[in-house]
Amino acid sequence: MRRRLRHDVLSDLHARGLTSTPTGTGNAFRAGFAVWPMGGLSAQDLDPTADDDGERAVAEGVSVAPYAYFNYTTG
Repeated sequence: MRRRLRHDVLSDLHARGLTSTPTGTGNAFRAGFAVWPMGGLSAQDLDPTADDDGERAVAEGVSVAPYAYFNYTTG
């Protein structure tokens, strides 16, 4: 499995026209999936020379469900 920074994954998906909403744990996409970090990996796990600032989360999980499941504010 190829690991990537969450920001890079979100940028690629948004560039392809997919829209998302930030949730408490990641980003929910209207297409019916969510991308989220679990906190088990850091940017340094992907690149040992990376700054360990804690802001660069690794995309570790993807969930598939209706958009409303992830975005509780839309019900």
